[in-house]
Amino acid sequence: AAKVLPKHLQEWINDMAASGAGPKTIRNTYSFLRMCYEKMIEWDVLSKTPCQYVRLPKIQKSEPPYLEKEDLTRFIAALDHVPEEKLDCKVSWMLAFMCGLRKGEICGLNEDDVDLDRRELHILRTRNIGKGGLFEDTPKSAASTRRVAFPDALAAEIRKLMTYHKEQRLRCGSLWEGSPALIKNPAGGPIHPNYIGTQLTKFCDQNDLPHTHMHALRHTHASLMKWMGYDVLDVSAQLGHSQKSTTLNIYSHLFENAMDRSHRMADRLDQELDRALSPEKKAIAK
Repeated sequence: AAKVLPKHLQEWINDMAASGAGPKTIRNTYSFLRMCYEKMIEWDVLSKTPCQYVRLPKIQKSEPPYLEKEDLTRFIAALDHVPEEKLDCKVSWMLAFMCGLRKGEICGLNEDDVDLDRRELHILRTRNIGKGGLFEDTPKSAASTRRVAFPDALAAEIRKLMTYHKEQRLRCGSLWEGSPALIKNPAGGPIHPNYIGTQLTKFCDQNDLPHTHMHALRHTHASLMKWMGYDVLDVSAQLGHSQKSTTLNIYSHLFENAMDRSHRMADRLDQELDRALSPEKKAIAK
């Protein structure tokens, strides 16, 4: 191990890349090797590590998945056929692509957080799954504690859901758990966050839709906002990002045409200046 030099590690990394190993696999393997060398130095087995001055392959950033307009149209049409017993899932999916909520935020909504008259949601908590089971927590950041408006179409579905819960409470009787959560399981307790995701997968399969997960619906909301003309600050506030840079890092593909717009403005300026110059002035300019 003491005879291994940085150039040897670089050759090893290059060989892994040439054999088809992905950048993430190479980086993980290299990190483990570096940890081993650091441990040997800590134990006084070695005095230095060769894990320096090597170049690792970059992990290519992929665009976040979202439903294209055509698929979203089909998705919305298929929602009309969701049975009553799956209303909780249906409203969850609508909250994701109509309001841009995270899965934990959807599960964390209580009925009192919903103002149907003003069509506003107040994001105050999340419900997630941990080692000890379901737990409540504060939103991801201070910016994630926010108010979000929702359209009439979603208001109508939330009203249906609340009516369904009242009927379900009568059917369950003393077995009804009576959770304050907006999205409940059939017994009236808070829904398991993973359940709405697994049901979404089944829904997409049944309706011949692209495989979609809950966070992809949140990404879909961001793409809709951009398509409707909202800028990065609007998208950032709606999604509850703490910084605009977070939005740009995730959705750079949506806003990457900023330089294209700048070039069009410069070209337009050339045209306007060209019109403004008389033939005599053009001759002088030449």
